[in-house]
Amino acid sequence: MLRPLLAAALLISLPACGFTPLYSTGGDSAVAEGLRSVEIAGIEANPEIQRLVGRELRDLLPEPAGGAPRYELLVSLEDRRAATVVRRSAATTRFDYTLFGSYRLRDTETGKIVHRQSISAMTSYGVVSSQYASLVGREDAARRAAVEIARRIETDMALYLAGRPPEANEVELPDILDVDGRFDTGTPPQGQ
Repeated sequence: MLRPLLAAALLISLPACGFTPLYSTGGDSAVAEGLRSVEIAGIEANPEIQRLVGRELRDLLPEPAGGAPRYELLVSLEDRRAATVVRRSAATTRFDYTLFGSYRLRDTETGKIVHRQSISAMTSYGVVSSQYASLVGREDAARRAAVEIARRIETDMALYLAGRPPEANEVELPDILDVDGRFDTGTPPQGQ
């Protein structure tokens, strides 16, 4: 009962602390206008990741405004997979699939890089006795990582265009919560 009340109190108090949504007026906001002026200039990655990330970015970014773009988006990605669960028989049964990379936002008027950020996304997949199922799992892991990378790029660019620091992604926990997310009542949990 206490959690819903606390959540409601926090939501009600957000406007008082100066919180404004990133897309405060929808498609007509300054952020949306800024994102409309971004053209995907290039994605450097293996062909499958290039296709997946490019498609997701085109879906996430608003339709470009008419005329020449103000910014060019340049993305560079590298994918890796690492065995995480290995049986005694030396057979790998689980892999972590990670996309590492960076993106740059270049101002087309000056030719200068106005913003750059490192990004990564990790997913995992299982290896089973069926080669087809294992292949589908690997492809799905790549797709999920590509979706996550594209969303991080879009959010980070929106924060930059809104004039907010991209490091604002790290949210501090309120004083009333412990690091494990439990409410701090002032008394230690049983057994401590």
